[in-house]
Amino acid sequence: MEPKPQLTAEEASSLAFPLYNCARDNDLESLTKHLATAERAGLARAAVLTERQATGLTPWLVAAWHASSEVLEFLLAEGVPTDDTVGGAAPSQEFRLNGRNCTGASAVHLCTMSGHFPTLHMLLTRGGGDAAARDATGCTPLIVAAQYDRVLCAQLLARHGADVAAVDQLGCSAMHWVAFKDHHEMISLLASESSCAA
Repeated sequence: MEPKPQLTAEEASSLAFPLYNCARDNDLESLTKHLATAERAGLARAAVLTERQATGLTPWLVAAWHASSEVLEFLLAEGVPTDDTVGGAAPSQEFRLNGRNCTGASAVHLCTMSGHFPTLHMLLTRGGGDAAARDATGCTPLIVAAQYDRVLCAQLLARHGADVAAVDQLGCSAMHWVAFKDHHEMISLLASESSCAA
């Protein structure tokens, strides 16, 4: 059996771009057709599925950001490396950085930003998501939830061990952000989580 040719950057970009659209649109049928085309061209399936845009986005990150649950389920079944897992093994620091976009945001950050609770739950319970992950500015997913007033996401993150007292590079915690943005329901939630943690 001949080894499959390595994917050049140009080939990956030409095949990966439609995959980002499929991931964004939760279009599993088109995604599998594009993969079949790549395989017929002799390209490695895993290389196509993990190709990055210039912004660092992969199909996994795009699907998480757009709450494309069918595509995320497919990618998990394919064994595509997620933010914090590589075949069940402990991730290396290099892989953790490579599992994020250019601002260091993980799939959990992006899904929290979009506020899609069921997808966030899936990422945290089956997708190797880390509720305490930090992006390039030191923001945790809980801080992102506070910034975007994602109350249900914040509750879920707290149940998965998010540190309510964590601060970003500006020295602001989730409570600082919700007070600044005047998110009343989130203030109550974080105050109750803070008292439970104490």
